[in-house]
Amino acid sequence: MGSCEVIRTAADSPRLAAAKCSCQETTTQTPEVTTPPAEADCAAYHASGQTTSGVYTLSSGVQVYCDMDTAGGGWTVIQRRQDGSVPFDRTWEEYRQGFGDVNGEYWLGNDNIHLLTTQKDYTLRIDMSDWEGESRFAVYSKFRVSGESNGYRLSISGYSGDAGDSMSYHNGQQFSTVDRDNDVISNVHCSQQYGGQGGWWFWRCSRSNLNGRYLANCGSSCQWRQGVVWDDWRGLGYSLKSVSMKIRP
Repeated sequence: MGSCEVIRTAADSPRLAAAKCSCQETTTQTPEVTTPPAEADCAAYHASGQTTSGVYTLSSGVQVYCDMDTAGGGWTVIQRRQDGSVPFDRTWEEYRQGFGDVNGEYWLGNDNIHLLTTQKDYTLRIDMSDWEGESRFAVYSKFRVSGESNGYRLSISGYSGDAGDSMSYHNGQQFSTVDRDNDVISNVHCSQQYGGQGGWWFWRCSRSNLNGRYLANCGSSCQWRQGVVWDDWRGLGYSLKSVSMKIRP
């Protein structure tokens, strides 16, 4: 818009002043908004100064929940159970793509987990709590999931923590779901019979299954191996209240 001012001369009469308008054009510039580039994982976001836990979009386009608080932050959450709002008795295809709500319960998807864990070396941290208000954790210094052509085979080692080691038992196993039996027992379908119909890296069949049925507070009398279980802490007849799996380089 232009701005004008009225200029009067000494010869102008009070009533018939000759008004001269001097206009000057001004231009308003909109500041340029720069969108920070998407990062490969939550650790990269944390390193760039993003230190608030919440939902972030990775450079792959997938949305994840970033835990920026636990043990130094920078954790990409690949699985979370907390209230039973999302059923985990899903098909191979659903586990491949991922399901749930990144603000609540979800599975990131085997394809996404595979792509993440093959771009660099990752550590897996599992945080869990029971119905009595106690919490435990397990950390594995090496965690990788192969591609679909290899059955999303699990490679895991280097345990530390206070929950006990219930994941090394599953090292080297392919992923199984209610409609895809990849466990090593020929006459048993672990997901259907002893896994709460959830997807997991079953062997003979499990010492852990964090994708089993979310059972209410049934103490140690839950259905055997049907719940969210971690054998080395609460046993296979106790379904945990909450659990999250998260990775960081």
